[in-house]
Amino acid sequence: MEWCGVLLVVLLWGSTSSRTVDRRFLTQATEPRTVQCGTPSEPIGTSTSTSRKRVAGGNATTTASFPWTVMVKKYGHSDVRCGAAILSHRLVLTAAHCFDNLSKNEMYLLTGVDDMDGWNLQQKMYHVSDIVIHEDYDSTTMKNDIALLKTTTSFTFNSVAKPICLPGASFQMSPGDVCVFAGYGDTQGIPAGRDRKLNCMQVPLVNDSLCAQSDWLGADYVTVRDVSICAGYANGGADACSGDSGGALVCKQSGDQKYYIYGISSWGKGCGERQMPGVYTKVVSFLDWVKAKSESLS
Repeated sequence: MEWCGVLLVVLLWGSTSSRTVDRRFLTQATEPRTVQCGTPSEPIGTSTSTSRKRVAGGNATTTASFPWTVMVKKYGHSDVRCGAAILSHRLVLTAAHCFDNLSKNEMYLLTGVDDMDGWNLQQKMYHVSDIVIHEDYDSTTMKNDIALLKTTTSFTFNSVAKPICLPGASFQMSPGDVCVFAGYGDTQGIPAGRDRKLNCMQVPLVNDSLCAQSDWLGADYVTVRDVSICAGYANGGADACSGDSGGALVCKQSGDQKYYIYGISSWGKGCGERQMPGVYTKVVSFLDWVKAKSESLS
């Protein structure tokens, strides 16, 4: 079991080095099965560490624990552009700002990536046929930072690629509730600190009014607070960072074993700084938009 105690993320510089394929993946990654949303194939850990080392100390995880995780990349670039989450056989939910100056023909998606330093048979590539950005997305304030992608072919669902559950309108979480996040972003704020693996963290949801205080996120958060949430620790530590944008903050309610996408990583001030929690697009605020655009893409 992997432990999601701190944070992760990553602009990972790619590598063409080969590695031996773990034969266990030959069955695990290709075996047909009935797929339920929001169900990890391997348990997500429950560590509550807030170490500033984030993923550098060994908080790597796998796509079996976060099978909805998608890596967004740009052709010709070794770094990771963004994260995203599988919603259905051909739809992915992510952040609108990931596609500033990026067309569908310049990008591709990867599933099943645990380690950027090699390729194995669980990894699959998908091309994008449509990018739908929220009509009221504001690149200055980052308000309405949400987008849908449609792939040219259907995802192959298996133990390392499954959809996340979309919450209903009544789905509510409270300040202090702990949610989990996984991504490929920067791990320490410097290129030398990039971990090159999928990493995970746990973070508590923060009171909306607290994030709006001037000694926290202040006016920048006030501008987006009606469609956003903030999550992190008062003393810093675990946080999303460069390369994690678009990734899913997922939560589950008491008595429900499924995870639901509650937030989409949008922006922050630094990475893991004191009183500077990460800001996430609040998915329940956009359910009608997601439904309408999903239907238009079908």
